[in-house]
Amino acid sequence: MTMDVRSVLVLVGDDPASSPALSVALAVGRLAGAGVTALHSSVWREPSWVADAGSAAKAPRQGPTVEALDAAFQARCAATGATGRWVEDRGDPVERLAVHSLYADLVVVERGNPAVIDGTLTAPEAGRLALMVGPSLLIVPPGYGREFALRRVLVGWNRRREAARAIRSALPLLRGAEQVVVLSVCAPGRDDRPDQRIADYLAAHQVHADVRINFAAEFEAPGAILAQAHALNADAMVMGAYGHSRSFETVLGGVTRHMLENADLPVWTSH
Repeated sequence: MTMDVRSVLVLVGDDPASSPALSVALAVGRLAGAGVTALHSSVWREPSWVADAGSAAKAPRQGPTVEALDAAFQARCAATGATGRWVEDRGDPVERLAVHSLYADLVVVERGNPAVIDGTLTAPEAGRLALMVGPSLLIVPPGYGREFALRRVLVGWNRRREAARAIRSALPLLRGAEQVVVLSVCAPGRDDRPDQRIADYLAAHQVHADVRINFAAEFEAPGAILAQAHALNADAMVMGAYGHSRSFETVLGGVTRHMLENADLPVWTSH
């Protein structure tokens, strides 16, 4: 499979040997022939008591040495044939990822609870990151243990700019898939046919897609999309990340928010 991804950025913690996000990033690197940059999450969240005290002092870093972590990361890269680069940084993880993403084609993060598993982002942090980064974002569910493959892909389509951008960015991914299903969820009576134009667009880019429509109320849309993904046994999902406000603190749309919080498969998204 050929993918137009040459540089993958992934957030990792103190255990590169078992990081699900790193596993996915290395799989993409192997499929695409891309280099993988690991950003270590010594990107430090300041404890509230330190912030409240107004102290500029930061506690010394505990855990494995940078050299040991880099060596573990390089060992995983060597095992998959990927070219790897280790980067240490400090600051807000979302902001540092956004800065380093300027030099990447894809950003991979694991959704989780950073207080329990370092190297992860909460769902709200992942949503904020989706609105800040230029390249596409691949969000891996907590503890994801499957081998990342690209056989079946579900695409969420709502005729919005963000969904169209996500599809365009994912074209290399979609070209390599064995089955692509494009799903629109509409309220009953709003429409009665799938959007054939998106099928024609994808066909022009050598992607054969089965375009479907599911009738459901707006509040039922997230569940309907996940149910379709499970029925398809999808390996990944592509969808736009969008908001209802133009302010920086954009409130994510209901479907986006639900997927960030509940999706149990990797989600490729773009804003």
